[in-house]
Amino acid sequence: MKKLKFLVAFLIFLSAAALYAQDTYFEDDNTDNSDSYYEDDASSKPEKNPDSGIPITIGFQIGSSAWAYGSNYTYLGYETTETDTTPYMNFGLFLDAKYFRFSANYFTNTGKTQQVGQVEGSPEETYNYDLTLTHLDIQGLLKFPFSNCCQNFEIWPALGLAYSKVLKAENYDGSDVYFKNNINDLWLCFVIGTDYIINKNIVITLSGQMDYCLTPNFIEGEEGTDVSEETGIRMTINLGAGYRFN
Repeated sequence: MKKLKFLVAFLIFLSAAALYAQDTYFEDDNTDNSDSYYEDDASSKPEKNPDSGIPITIGFQIGSSAWAYGSNYTYLGYETTETDTTPYMNFGLFLDAKYFRFSANYFTNTGKTQQVGQVEGSPEETYNYDLTLTHLDIQGLLKFPFSNCCQNFEIWPALGLAYSKVLKAENYDGSDVYFKNNINDLWLCFVIGTDYIINKNIVITLSGQMDYCLTPNFIEGEEGTDVSEETGIRMTINLGAGYRFN
């Protein structure tokens, strides 16, 4: 619950930042140093561009992702290292307001979870587990767009937070995996994306993303373990399309 409250607070902050950016944009747009030129003939003063303002884009996206959790811990007195990697696919919706992007995505694993582990004094071993894993992911990004590279393209680095809620975590026989309640996590997101604008309204978007887990506790709580360090990283590539309201 604390993680969810923190995410909501962060999303409110991002929304405020986007609104501030929008107000600043309009303030600059409304500044016209040539008013005195049209003082005597107000009717000849040019109209503002009706398309000016913050464009809003609504769309969908699909992606491919890999999640990896690493742990160093003592198990029954033996020092142990372990890395668990799972491939995922995702699909969802996004709302983009130039300086802010909000998205909700559904993740489901597309292959077996590979576990690479080594117990003190023993060789490294690899196991593959047939699990069913699904997550709901809510994400808010603060964007830093620029579009000077070439016509119709916008590039936007971004920084934000995501909260991932596990929906299902089952073994091949349908029983819950032991870490089911340990992977509701908060992620720090680093993104680089690009938008290609077609006819001013249709947008094709491509992004690459690396997330760092702020709340890793993958192994924590397993009987007989004393955890010393845990990490979580995920990599995602998304392709999407949307409609832009200018």
